[in-house]
Amino acid sequence: MSPADDHAAVVAGALGTAYGIRLAAVTRIRSGTATANFHVRDHLGEQWFAKVYRDGADLSQELAALELSRFARDGGLPVPAVRPTLSGDLIARHGRLALSL
Repeated sequence: MSPADDHAAVVAGALGTAYGIRLAAVTRIRSGTATANFHVRDHLGEQWFAKVYRDGADLSQELAALELSRFARDGGLPVPAVRPTLSGDLIARHGRLALSL
């Protein structure tokens, strides 16, 4: 298993635990500088964009950005939806991994 595959497996575990998603595929998107990004598809074909924050990221700033995006969408602006975790958090924490969907 390559490091990218290993990282995708950890992300898959976090998505299942934090979001309750039954995954069909998690694919690394080789783009981005501040986050590791993944294309996520569940068993029904629904798709998401997952952002995995790097160690040392300022999660309070990331949370503020997610809250702003949610506010804009609620106000009718055409921005992607932010999916909360099963417990209602906008950033999931799974061991050392922090991610948003």
